[in-house]
Amino acid sequence: MVTEAKGGIRTRMPLNFLASHRSLRLYTPPRFENPTQEGSQDIWASIQELIFPCLPSSSSSAIETFITPEFPAGIFPNLHTAVFLHDESLLAFDSFLATHGKSLRTIHVQVDRCFTRRLFETLTKCCPVLHEILYSIDLMGLIVNDGDRPDSMPGVTTVGFQPVSHQLTKFERKEFFDGILFWTPKLFPNVRTIRIFSEAIILHFQRCHTKGFDNFLESCSSLGIRVEDHFREPLNTPRLLEDKPMDSAFLDSQIIPECPHHSHPL
Repeated sequence: MVTEAKGGIRTRMPLNFLASHRSLRLYTPPRFENPTQEGSQDIWASIQELIFPCLPSSSSSAIETFITPEFPAGIFPNLHTAVFLHDESLLAFDSFLATHGKSLRTIHVQVDRCFTRRLFETLTKCCPVLHEILYSIDLMGLIVNDGDRPDSMPGVTTVGFQPVSHQLTKFERKEFFDGILFWTPKLFPNVRTIRIFSEAIILHFQRCHTKGFDNFLESCSSLGIRVEDHFREPLNTPRLLEDKPMDSAFLDSQIIPECPHHSHPL
């Protein structure tokens, strides 16, 4: 269900809407010009997923609505997924996760290049049960500079990637795959699954970068990492048994592409 509020409509509207739809599982909040400061006393147990869509830069953030007293911590006790389909201010993102991140198991975020370290620090601090992170990025969207690598997140077992562009040059494809192979095992030492959640980019790889894509899948297989599509269908066959814990010594022993000297795009 997608709702939108315009003009001076205040945030009493989503409270009324939620009160009338007690079985909603997924909710896309509207944007508001004048959020109220009235706190809700209700618990919306049916809401499991929040999706924050792309918004005009001139509009107030939908995320900011969910860090007002109207939506206090604990109001969505069964919330497990949050999707941020646009670049948000770090303050709003941090505040939202501080308020509602405790139960989140999956986050999908469009990564701006300034997100890198702060993103990981916030997720580590505010999302203790997080096990799946999905990124929508441009090729230089996630930059990790030498000496500025964030701490690893051992609880994350699934990482997803979607380039913003669905048409990559040979060089861009190589940078994309090399970045994933270099950084994923380091930042997520217990990763078991890499998800490429765009049908269009998978078709592009299969048709235009067949050899490079096959080499990428083979490299993931040798690391014991399953690669899957948006529908969670496997694209390779990992060589480790699914119930065998990932061994960091094994990961370190694999041939992983060298990173550039100054920055490492994923």
